[in-house]
Amino acid sequence: MTPQSLRKNRHDARSRNEKVANAGTEFARVRLLGVLSRGMDSSNAKPRAAWSPEETLGALYPDHLETMVARHNRALERAGASHAVIFSGAPRTKFLDDNDYAFQANPHFVSWLPLVAHPNCYIVYTPGEKPILVFCQPQDYWHAPPGTPEGYWTDWFDIRIVHRPEDAAAHLPEASDRSVLIGEISIPSQAMGIERINPRTAINV
Repeated sequence: MTPQSLRKNRHDARSRNEKVANAGTEFARVRLLGVLSRGMDSSNAKPRAAWSPEETLGALYPDHLETMVARHNRALERAGASHAVIFSGAPRTKFLDDNDYAFQANPHFVSWLPLVAHPNCYIVYTPGEKPILVFCQPQDYWHAPPGTPEGYWTDWFDIRIVHRPEDAAAHLPEASDRSVLIGEISIPSQAMGIERINPRTAINV
């Protein structure tokens, strides 16, 4: 094969790769536009009404949830487990004080749903079943309790409200030996009897 033919083959290969990449990019763009343009008049491609952020997120959320389900299915298979329990976390009290630091939920928890400031909540995922959200809504004299969950994502979860953190145990899998827990555990009771906490096979989803 001559140097000229080698250069021509490399040029042809680059051209084919560029065409494939451009086609993939265009496909993704058209797919996204198709999702976001629902509710538009096809005759003139003008929106019938401006979409709110809530409506836009609602249109995109099913695909996101499908991705989360696929990731956790793989993680559970690698871990040899049947249930994933994701803990949002618990407040931390300041040293020599009676006030807590600002709470920030476990990123693995927040990746499922937009509850960034809600402690002592659990997500229970079992392949083939609707995810469960155990939502802690404490009845507190001094502090206003968090509102009942609402929004574009709530229909995708079996939401169970409890008023004390310890009450969440009744809504977690009975087979604790077939469960993995993902989250920061500061006291043993938060693990609810689950012994496999943050295994690498489940963390690296």
